[in-house]
Amino acid sequence: MTVNFKKQKLDKDGTPVVALDSPYDPQDKKPVVVMSPSTEGWNTWICGAGDDLETGARAGGDPFLLEFEDGYLPQTKIIDFGFIENIEVHDGQVSWEPSANWSAKDKFSLGVYIPATPTTFNPSGTGNANIINEMGQPFELDSYIIVPAAGDGYFDVDLVAACPVPASGAGFWECDYESGDISVGAPFTASYHLLAVPVQSWLIRNIITTHPGGWFDIDVYKTEWFHKNWKLRWEVYKETPGDGAISGWILAFRRNTQ
Repeated sequence: MTVNFKKQKLDKDGTPVVALDSPYDPQDKKPVVVMSPSTEGWNTWICGAGDDLETGARAGGDPFLLEFEDGYLPQTKIIDFGFIENIEVHDGQVSWEPSANWSAKDKFSLGVYIPATPTTFNPSGTGNANIINEMGQPFELDSYIIVPAAGDGYFDVDLVAACPVPASGAGFWECDYESGDISVGAPFTASYHLLAVPVQSWLIRNIITTHPGGWFDIDVYKTEWFHKNWKLRWEVYKETPGDGAISGWILAFRRNTQ
């Protein structure tokens, strides 16, 4: 939607009337606005499982399901879900049963686990990357920031398997929003880092299972971009006695849904 300043009119007080260059209702001339948080051309995807990364089957991987046995409590279970392409996560639902076997002692979290970007040491000094610390020093024990090299680096990084970490405009690498392809960016101003250490970021943290109906719903107004090399991490802690199962689904958007 754009603002059209070419057809300005003035109201009775002389204030310019701004016309929106957008579809409008032919009767009352009100602009037509469609509430959709997804990127144009991305499709709705409601799933109860991650993708099968080996076969490429969308929602053909592990289901969003964790089961607990009474004799092994308290216990924390963690399961990671992968996707074969970038997605936009919008919202979803978590439910647990039987509700009598869950209480305020039990909780769950949902987040993004960004694995460490794998690197291989290149003793010949002809690699495409180096690894430095926050002071810009290479070969230190606290070195973990992967920076581009012009064929004179001491590490090789596979950009297909790399995991971009948002850098708030202070990184070294760029990542295409739709394809997920990673490329060299302008130093200290690019959008992403590549790191030799993993990063954990939470979207939902420590929600207790006290709803009498046995479910948790959330309704948000925007999406969270999710790179295809990241993992959607689900962590559940159960302490209340008794067997129990917890499951869920997510509403996301993706380019392809076949």
